[in-house]
Amino acid sequence: MSTLNGSPRAASNMPNATVLTLPSEQTKAAENTFSDLLQALPDLDTPEAGVTIPVRMASSALAVGRLGEAHSWSSLGLQRVAAIATADTAGIGQLHRMMSAVLLEWNDVQRAQSHAMLATQHIGSQFASDDLVDAYLNAAAVSAALGKHDEALGHLDAARQSALTGTISHGTQERLVMEHAAVMLDLGELLKAEHWLAGLVHQPGEVPPLAEALALRERVGSRDGRDLGDDAIRLLRSLRSDASLRTRMEVGTASAVALEAAGRHNEALMILSTTIQLGEAEGFVHSLARYGPTISPLLQSLRHSGPQARHVWSPAYLDRIIAAATGPDILRENSEGVIDLTRPYETLSERELQVLRLLSGTLSNREIGAELYLSVNTVKTHVKSVYAKLGVNRRAEAVSRGRTLGLLRTNTVEGAIKEF
Repeated sequence: MSTLNGSPRAASNMPNATVLTLPSEQTKAAENTFSDLLQALPDLDTPEAGVTIPVRMASSALAVGRLGEAHSWSSLGLQRVAAIATADTAGIGQLHRMMSAVLLEWNDVQRAQSHAMLATQHIGSQFASDDLVDAYLNAAAVSAALGKHDEALGHLDAARQSALTGTISHGTQERLVMEHAAVMLDLGELLKAEHWLAGLVHQPGEVPPLAEALALRERVGSRDGRDLGDDAIRLLRSLRSDASLRTRMEVGTASAVALEAAGRHNEALMILSTTIQLGEAEGFVHSLARYGPTISPLLQSLRHSGPQARHVWSPAYLDRIIAAATGPDILRENSEGVIDLTRPYETLSERELQVLRLLSGTLSNREIGAELYLSVNTVKTHVKSVYAKLGVNRRAEAVSRGRTLGLLRTNTVEGAIKEF
């Protein structure tokens, strides 16, 4: 990969958050596509339109990242199928596959799995290689999200075999490689992911942005920090105006993680905050949550930033992403090193955060009180509350847990926004 010229922190290298914004012309184009399709076959009671129109509408919506629209058309199509005895089996499978893809992105993984199974069953009965490969790739992503590694690998193998036995388009070939690499990364198989990406990343001509985003993710996992931050910014700036919302989500998330790994925390916060803002309207969760522990500290930094930084996205939406990335409970270790999963993580108040940050230094409780204009007894009360919420018993444990959760960052997102 090429890198940017100059110092990593030079002003000219600063990422511009607006590169992630979905351009208005693409939104209008998507709306025109939906309108054209509706006018082409308006009668949903016919056997053809009952499945064909919902498939085409859901596919158009999913392609640009309009998850709600894709969900509505997939639901409508599946409802109409019950009343149409001659409905196309492969079309029904496509509806299930697209419904599964939306539910997976919304982190409704159990329902996504049900639709994924139905998709492979329906499409598998027809010879439609592109559709069948997509169905198996979606099923693999769902299985990986559920932690079912062997099942995910089985779906990937089925997708590969289907591609070998039939004729698939160039676009499907690229999706096969990228989704295969993505699932390998979900499973922690970094070398296998790198192997799958090598052909795309090093091919002559334009490299798909999703492939470059996956390559960044693989490099973060393998601790390959060479020019990582500069490559992340270059990728952000290289996005075309017609890039889909999903592509922008994937690129934004990968770039934020790469910038953090490169030690460029303010830039990482800025890009991640913008990506979350971009994804909230459609409810994107899985694209961020699949990074798991790698992205959790950044998410926690955003969660505990001041209220001025939260106006761009709702705290409830961010909490959904955090819960998906870390699980409903955050692992806690007591002084004996025993993991306690019985208590969910509780949010520290602003005053408790101030006390925790001062605990990370060498100040005594009395000196902390003087710093915050509090009595020593009030400081002790706050310290006790911090210990209880973090599930620890000692000062050093509180500081260690605070760092793990991203609570002790000195640079806040407000600072990042001002810097940019």
